[in-house]
Formats: sequence, C-alpha cells, structure tokens
Amino acid sequence: MVSNVNPPRQSRRQRWVDSLLGASLIALMIAAALPLLLPLLRPTGANSPRDRELAAAQANAYQTVLQRDPDNLPALRSLIGVYLQQQQLQAAIAPLQRLAKLQPQQPAYRVLLAQTQAQLGDREAAAQTYRQILEKAPTHLEALRGFTRLLLDQKQPTAAVDLLQKARQTSKISPADQVSIDLMLAQVYANQGQITDAIALYDRSIQSNSRDFRPLLAKALLLQQQGDSQKAAPIFREAIAIAPAQYRDQIQQLAPKAAPTAAPPALATPTESTPPTVPPPPPN
Repeated sequence: MVSNVNPPRQSRRQRWVDSLLGASLIALMIAAALPLLLPLLRPTGANSPRDRELAAAQANAYQTVLQRDPDNLPALRSLIGVYLQQQQLQAAIAPLQRLAKLQPQQPAYRVLLAQTQAQLGDREAAAQTYRQILEKAPTHLEALRGFTRLLLDQKQPTAAVDLLQKARQTSKISPADQVSIDLMLAQVYANQGQITDAIALYDRSIQSNSRDFRPLLAKALLLQQQGDSQKAAPIFREAIAIAPAQYRDQIQQLAPKAAPTAAPPALATPTESTPPTVPPPPPN
C-alpha cells in the first residue's frame, strides 16, 4: 500500500542549492520540486509480472473507494502514486485533474499535472495548466521553470524571455524569488548564445544581492563553460566565501585548477526515466 510521508520542509534557496549541487552540478536554477512534489513513490528498476499484478490490485482498490467517495484525497493521491510508479502517465491525468481541482490552494498539484501532460506530449494542455497557475501566482517558481522549459522545447525563446521578464516585474516579489527568476532568465540568454546578456544579468543580480552566492556561482560556471577559467576562478572563490558551509566543498569541486570545461548548463526537466512523482498531502 502507498504510504503518505511528509518530507522535511526546506527553504527555497536550499532547494535550489540542492538541485545545483546534485548530479549535474551545473543546473542554474531552482529545484524542480517543492516538498509537495518530492517523491512519495520512487519507480523501482524491476517491474515484474508480480509487481504489475500488485499495482493493478492496488489501483482497483483505490478506484473502488473513489466510486463511493470521488473526493477522497488519500485515495486520489495513492491512485496517482500507483499510476506514476508504473509509468501509466495517461491513466494518472484524470485523478490528477480531480486532485488539482479539489486542492486549488496547492499549486504543486497543478505543476505535477502540467509535467505529466508535457511528458505525454500534450504541450498545449501543459501550457494551459501552467498559465492557470501563473494567473494566480505569477512568481510561482516551479511553474515558471516548467513553462520556460516547455517554451524552449517548442523553439519559442522570445516567449520564454517575455514570460520571465513579466514575472520579474511583479510587485511584492521577494529578493530570493527575484534572484531565482534572474537565474532562469540568464540561463535562457545563455542557451540562446546571448552570453553578454546573461553575464550582464548575473552582474546586476550580484550587485543587488551581495549575500546570495547563487548568481556568483552561476556566472563562474558560465565563464568556465565559455573557456575563461582564469576569470571564473576569483568568482568561484567569492561564491565559496559566502555560501553556506555545507555547500562549500561541493562548489570547490566545480572549479578544479585544471580540468576540461563543463558542458553547457541545461534546464532540468522530467524525462521518461524519471517520471513525475505524486505529492504527499499538505501538512496540517
């Protein structure tokens, strides 16, 4: 049976840092998921006939509950979990839509719906879902990240830039969110070969947020990727000096004295090998 487990909450900055210093070590943006989107179920490498039989039995049990009580939130979340674990993304759409409708105060569910729609190739539906989120929360970082990736996949970089610039101009935006959006926008510039624009945006963010190491690290990584390790080195040192202690060694590893330059940083996005995961219930 699927258990509902609430992962520890993290700050927005720490979520971003954990993503940045994860497997790729060069992602230049916030993590893809809030705690509500952290895995409740992780797909296992094996999917034997016995596993499939058990999953089908679980799905049938949850569907029986939902026939009696269509608004049963634990059953909806558990059913979605079974479908996603089995990578039955199309089957997950209807219960995801229901869950998002029942929990409008939790946009993370709509983000998960949009991710699933995008992975199924329904880009129009995914775009509409992202727009619905951003209409109510124009600086929702996970929705901005996902929509930006979707627009870039559709070869619409101008639309991606417009989306992020509009978000940057939102009133009452927090400094941390401002930095996160600036990093996304600079990444779009860099991906389009507009290196000067990306560097200029990093510089403005550094000047406005002198105690935030993220724009320093992003700039250093971009310079290193461009082959300018000499200019990147002191910026890495600055980032290390103000970064939280638990990240300093990992940042140091990004700037070896003599190593091949890293591949161009890329926006993180769910893939078929890492399908979207069902969110646990919101904390009381």
